[in-house]
Amino acid sequence: MNDASTFLITSEYRRFSEFCDACRHYRYIGLCYGPPGVGKTLSARHYADWDRFEALPPAWQADDEALAAFAGADTVLYTPEIVNSPSTVANGVRTLCTGLGSIQQEPQRRAEQIAARARAREEEQRSRELLLAS
Repeated sequence: MNDASTFLITSEYRRFSEFCDACRHYRYIGLCYGPPGVGKTLSARHYADWDRFEALPPAWQADDEALAAFAGADTVLYTPEIVNSPSTVANGVRTLCTGLGSIQQEPQRRAEQIAARARAREEEQRSRELLLAS
């Protein structure tokens, strides 16, 4: 895919971006259609910063800095197969949203895991101290 720095912001992309912003604001799913090669997919990938999303390893393997970059992300890109059903589209979008949610929840999960380990160490230390005092 093209490097993000080579994407040219055109008046058509600005219109596309306004359309996406309206979809986000009113919580609609936007549908773009038209002849091939006019830039629909490339514009959507740029708007959603999808190249960065696809490059991320599974959330449990990603570093903290990579995960932090998705803290405010609320856009997914779904390109359906030509032949599909409403349930197929719903499941595909749901899967992507779940994946994005997992990425966003991973820092909190890690923090909770670290806190739980610290509590376990403290409890173990207290138990040792009680055994020694007995």
